[in-house]
Amino acid sequence: FFFFSSRRRHTRCSGVSWARRCVQETGVIGAAFRRFVYSTGRALRELGLAMDARGSRLTNDAAYLEQLSRHRNIMPIYELQPSILIDSFVAPNATVVGEVLIGSQSCIWYGAILRGDNHAIRIGNHTNIGDNTVITTSMALPPGIPESVNIGNNVNIQQNCSINSCIIDDDCVIGFKSVILEGVRIERGSVIAPNSLVPPGSLIPSNQLWAGSPVEYVRDLRPEDVKTIRDMNEDSVELGQEHKFKVLPDVLDEYKLFQNLENPTSYIKAKDRLNQE
Repeated sequence: FFFFSSRRRHTRCSGVSWARRCVQETGVIGAAFRRFVYSTGRALRELGLAMDARGSRLTNDAAYLEQLSRHRNIMPIYELQPSILIDSFVAPNATVVGEVLIGSQSCIWYGAILRGDNHAIRIGNHTNIGDNTVITTSMALPPGIPESVNIGNNVNIQQNCSINSCIIDDDCVIGFKSVILEGVRIERGSVIAPNSLVPPGSLIPSNQLWAGSPVEYVRDLRPEDVKTIRDMNEDSVELGQEHKFKVLPDVLDEYKLFQNLENPTSYIKAKDRLNQE
């Protein structure tokens, strides 16, 4: 009866769209169907790579021996799709995996790893993720502690930091080689000094400087400190835009076309639409 009624409701749809809608209405079957589509797409990609390697051998082209061409720095996992606005910069050797949402004019610098394979990672606008910084999420935490990572606007996370399942509010600075563990809440405008360790479940009040391993309160921030932090973050955003258009020269043309799209959503979807045009 279910398939009969669904078919009557969607007689004007194509066979593929009708089948997709039917399985989406059945929960577990819908998830299995999405995984089947993902596996089919991956199989076709692998088949294409194998055919390319065979053709390269026949034409004495050694390009297929280049292993770096297999690297995908923006990669979905099943239904977990990255969402990156087109005016943000993701370095060519950075890695963004799974449910990662990146806002406008943010910078993911060289060697950074953002793994949203367990839970979501959300990054606001004008935020910098420094070189070789790793952001991950925990599989499960005690009730009341969010497993996701939420990073606000105008945040500057410097090089070689480790961030795990925490909340970092707007206008914060995380110093070099700092470790932010699960359940931490860093309120607006606070600064964590370099080489600091913030223990699990810690609360860092707003507009304060903390340092040490584990961190301890140092002092309140002065107005000149706030201005310096703001200027430093703006410089990093501008530098990221320069890297974006110098390292990836065709991105500028994509960005100009992207501005004409009616409903810009994510970097991947925008590129698909641009390729179709």
